[in-house]
Amino acid sequence: MEGEATVVVFPKTYKEAEGYLYGEVDPETGAQLSDAFVRIKGKLERSDRGDQIIAQEIVPLELSEEKNKPKVFEVMVPNSRFSQGNMARLATVLTTNPGGDRVEIFIEQVDGRVLRAEVPAKVNARSIPLLAEAKAIVGNQGRVTVI
Repeated sequence: MEGEATVVVFPKTYKEAEGYLYGEVDPETGAQLSDAFVRIKGKLERSDRGDQIIAQEIVPLELSEEKNKPKVFEVMVPNSRFSQGNMARLATVLTTNPGGDRVEIFIEQVDGRVLRAEVPAKVNARSIPLLAEAKAIVGNQGRVTVI
């Protein structure tokens, strides 16, 4: 969860991101008042100089509570897709996408009632592979949502 990486930023990318790379600055003194938090998208380059990231895009990272609060990953499993094999696949998918978001599973029973279960695993609900794999398991009659 913590580490360090060298980031190479070429002039064009730097010029596009320059305005928010320095955090908040006092307009009178020019002193830096806060750090800048950014998200860097790039290419990992491994060479004899070591590992470095070649920045392709730098955007400000929003640290608002609303944007970053934990989500709930909901999976609705229709009765037709409820099987030991599918539940084992779903368990594997959930454990291979760890994060800080809760998981709730809704299982449709034969009589139409819905059983709700909160799973003790925490996932990264923003993970595209997690969403895709869960949707493949529940099929067209199921539902996967993030709230």
